[in-house]
Amino acid sequence: MKLRVCIVSVTVLMSGCGTMENPSLQSIEVPITGPHFRKDSDHLKSGQMDSGSSPEAPQDSPPYRQVLFESSLSYADLSGAERRIDGVDNVIRIFDLSNVVPEQTINGYLSRLRRIMSARPGSLELRRRQETLPDYPPRNAGHLVQAKVSYGDYDWGSGIFYLVQFTQGRGNYPNNSELGYLFQGLSKDGRFYVSADIRVAHPMLPLDSSEFPSVDSIDDAAMQMDLSLDGQKDSSFIPSLGEVRSLISGIKLGE
Repeated sequence: MKLRVCIVSVTVLMSGCGTMENPSLQSIEVPITGPHFRKDSDHLKSGQMDSGSSPEAPQDSPPYRQVLFESSLSYADLSGAERRIDGVDNVIRIFDLSNVVPEQTINGYLSRLRRIMSARPGSLELRRRQETLPDYPPRNAGHLVQAKVSYGDYDWGSGIFYLVQFTQGRGNYPNNSELGYLFQGLSKDGRFYVSADIRVAHPMLPLDSSEFPSVDSIDDAAMQMDLSLDGQKDSSFIPSLGEVRSLISGIKLGE
């Protein structure tokens, strides 16, 4: 079967809650490319995040550009069974930091991001230090998975990529209904914070909680699977992690 490659350059902005003018955010280009992704919407937001963005979305968010796009995750699991997850939601948000004040929530994440980008530790070092990577906008959840840490340097800026699965507590296990690939980055001039949350899958993971392994300790098994994910090739994920990184590298910030 041939894949049809769609290239959508998102240039027209729609506002979800009234008209807002921000020439800097409006001039940014966010191309949505590749066979797996389909553009849904592109909005300019005044700063108060939609409750649907995240259950704990901060109400003091800076103005931001939000590009939503869908994908379908099709793959064969280790048993050879064909799996498909349709209607997967993905998002890229670009926050304008030009008028941020010290009290705003994003500042804590910005400080952590700058520190991480300066030291650039790998997955093993982060595990040893039990350090959680920045994940703005925040969730009221920990990281069950934090693997495949890598860093990207682009014309517009730099940032960190990592696999993540959020969890509210013990008893969870990595699975393809919850696994994501996150990006947190900063423009070279410090003006923009770039956040992306893109769903991915891997053939060796169960589809959801109904397929969790039967083991004595699900928490120990989850930790081992987190380690195993680190050793998987980027191309073995659906979509490939390289394809996801290409989306971020294609961002063009306005002059």
